[in-house]
Amino acid sequence: LAGTTHTPTFSFFGPSISFKYRPIGDNHFSFQGACSYGHIFEKRCPFLRTCELAPCVTSADVHMIFQLFHPWWSQKKDVLRPS
Repeated sequence: LAGTTHTPTFSFFGPSISFKYRPIGDNHFSFQGACSYGHIFEKRCPFLRTCELAPCVTSADVHMIFQLFHPWWSQKKDVLRPS
C-alpha cells in the first residue's frame, strides 16, 4: 500500500526475496535475511511457513539491521515527520 504513495518503507524479508516483493523506487529499502540452512530460491523459500526455526528472520543480526536502517532513516526522517 505504501508503494502506491510517497511513503518511504523499510521492510524485512526472510523466506521471500526482497527485490521481488518490496515496493519499487528510491523511497524503499529492505533487509534480506540469510538462510542458515543454505537454501537458495528465486522467489520464495520452499519451506515458507513450515520451517520450524525460521533462522532467516529470527537469527538476523540486530546490529547489522541497524547499520542499514540508520542511514536510510537519516535521509527519510524529514519525509516521514515533516516539521
